[in-house]
Amino acid sequence: WRQAGVDPDAGMGAFCGADSERPFASRGGYLLLQRTPDAMRDSEAGAALRRAGVPGLKMTALSRDEVLKLEPNVSSDVCEGGAWYFEDGWFLSEPAALLRALLAGFEENGGEFANGDAVALGRGADGRPEVRLASGDVVTGDVVVVAAGAHSKPLVESLGEWCPLDTERGYHVAFPGAEAELSRAVCDPAAGFIMSPTVRNCLLP
Repeated sequence: WRQAGVDPDAGMGAFCGADSERPFASRGGYLLLQRTPDAMRDSEAGAALRRAGVPGLKMTALSRDEVLKLEPNVSSDVCEGGAWYFEDGWFLSEPAALLRALLAGFEENGGEFANGDAVALGRGADGRPEVRLASGDVVTGDVVVVAAGAHSKPLVESLGEWCPLDTERGYHVAFPGAEAELSRAVCDPAAGFIMSPTVRNCLLP
């Protein structure tokens, strides 16, 4: 979990509202399936590197039967070699709930939320950064953080800066009503995908 980038108990989670129940953090562990016994043997060197690089990492080798006991809906064909089980692993079961919790924490600490379409950046007469909205309103502050994904390019270029940013199309598949099929995130490295249950579906990013 220390490699996950967002830890609900620290990092981003530390900025969540005090009353946030954090339903977004599902703590059922994480399975890294091995399709064959040979695949499991080949993965042992990588497992040793993980253990060496992450002190305290809980990483257990499971047999096929142990995998199916945890996740009976997983096909035995994809775990003949067992799996690596990261019992401290977690995933976001509801990303929107995390965003709501972060917003609540932001407002509890004096932040103000404004909803609008940013169209340009600039500086006011006093030299402070400002964001111009499509509505004509202007929002000022001490610092402006541009975090608009693919839409960041025109904002940065409105300052006269070159922004070598382009888009890349990505896909995911959601299986509505299948959220009960899995109880934790499951990765099939041979096929190159991870499937996670969410509050409304099973998600294949």
